[in-house]
Amino acid sequence: KTKTTANLEMNADIWESDDPRRFRTVRYLFCLVRWIPIALIVLMTIYGYYAYVIVLCIQQVESDIQRIVYLVIIHILLLFYSSTFFRAVFTWHAFVPYKYIYKHPSDSSLTLQEGLAQHAEKEELILHQRTPTGDIRYCPKCEVIKPDRAHHCTACNRCILKMDHHCPWINNCCAYSNYKYFILFVNYSFILCLYIVLSAGPYCVLIFTASALDSNYQKYNILALVLLCLAFSFSTAMLGFFHIYLAQQNSSTMESSHPPLVQGK
Repeated sequence: KTKTTANLEMNADIWESDDPRRFRTVRYLFCLVRWIPIALIVLMTIYGYYAYVIVLCIQQVESDIQRIVYLVIIHILLLFYSSTFFRAVFTWHAFVPYKYIYKHPSDSSLTLQEGLAQHAEKEELILHQRTPTGDIRYCPKCEVIKPDRAHHCTACNRCILKMDHHCPWINNCCAYSNYKYFILFVNYSFILCLYIVLSAGPYCVLIFTASALDSNYQKYNILALVLLCLAFSFSTAMLGFFHIYLAQQNSSTMESSHPPLVQGK
């Protein structure tokens, strides 16, 4: 056998077996794919900055006062938008407190639920939520008693406190640690898109009524920006109003679709 043939056969054996290298490679590829939505948002933001600041404000707006006002407002909105976006993405979630950890001994005479009840009483855990069968909620993967409103996220591979949902657009869970930043990001996105539509919209009208813009390339940049922001303004408005409503009701996306079962109710 040649060296190339031997390497190909070795790689084939890895993928057909339970070799840890196979799962490590798949995990790395999966983690890389999960960053694609964030890359798309960053690229769209860069393109929008170019189309609005360079093409519209610098090249097309004739009034110096109007140009300065447009530039000041767009940079303030971009600051709020980008800061909340990256904080929602990179905020690390708090771990379940240590006292909720419970590893059931295999040689114990107690059942799992009896052991959980004994541990909860010993640690004075406050647990109101229950499973549909009335049992204490327990995560066998993390080996922890689930605090109220906590859920196991398969994407993050651990239990998340006050989990709302896992958002692929930020590659992170929207939960206790970053839910405020997520809501702010969605609402700042709506305000930013709405502002761009209202300020750049009149120049789109000029495209079809006069030769105000120099080239087709510039025309299509502004037109594409307005259409893109118009679409995102509708989606972010609905998402923002929905999460504001959930916050007012002290609820979450998961709880709105699957109401929690509370002990004694």
